[in-house]
Amino acid sequence: MNTAIILAAGSGRRMEADTPKQYIELLGKPMMVYSLEVFQACPQIDDIILVVAEGDEEYVQKEIVDAYHLGKVRKVVAGGKERCDSVWNALQH
Repeated sequence: MNTAIILAAGSGRRMEADTPKQYIELLGKPMMVYSLEVFQACPQIDDIILVVAEGDEEYVQKEIVDAYHLGKVRKVVAGGKERCDSVWNALQH
């Protein structure tokens, strides 16, 4: 079984945008959807653990995972303070 861990918990500080870049729409879809769709379509990937900013879990589950029918996303988990913390949180699932 192959599980992809996708880290999408960034704040977008360098972009100086009000919205984190993973949620900014590009051609009608939030940017993170494009990455998720690639893993969704990949036959070598059985499931996906998606790491998002703490507090965004429900929003992402409903507005991204469910809305775009991303059935391989097994779990949406909260990220940590640093990237390594986010990876650790994903590995715990």
